[in-house]
Amino acid sequence: MKHIASGISKKLPFIMIIMNLAIPVFLSVFIIVNAVEHSHAAQQAAQPAPPKIQATVKSVDTAKNLLTIKLENRTTALSITPQTKISTADGQLLALGDIKKGDEVKVAWKEDAGKAVASEVAVILPAQFKDQGKGGGKGQGKGQGQGKIKQQDTTQ
Repeated sequence: MKHIASGISKKLPFIMIIMNLAIPVFLSVFIIVNAVEHSHAAQQAAQPAPPKIQATVKSVDTAKNLLTIKLENRTTALSITPQTKISTADGQLLALGDIKKGDEVKVAWKEDAGKAVASEVAVILPAQFKDQGKGGGKGQGKGQGQGKIKQQDTTQ
């Protein structure tokens, strides 16, 4: 038994040296890996979302997946991809074919290999409603009301 104990005591300094080296190396590697992961996550979070601008739809080409919009005095053709989110202002999903010439839209896009690629398109005012309500509440109803309330329905 004494012989076994003396063999362990001879190896003990060697084991201590290995442990003293292995623990700091392991901790250093762990810290470096975590720092790299954190740096990568922070870099991804720092990428700003593309700005959303309001524009008028000039044309829609469903065959070529293109949406042409008018921005002030210029037109821009936007590529529509399967990743492009197309919706109404309140979030209801739409297809490219649901967008019509003259619709007011909010669009976010980015440049990709020299092409403008839409990431989001939201129809905020369909063309069919654009010319309604031109009176602006200034008495443009031309006297169509009768001015009398017979009985108010309170069942609803």
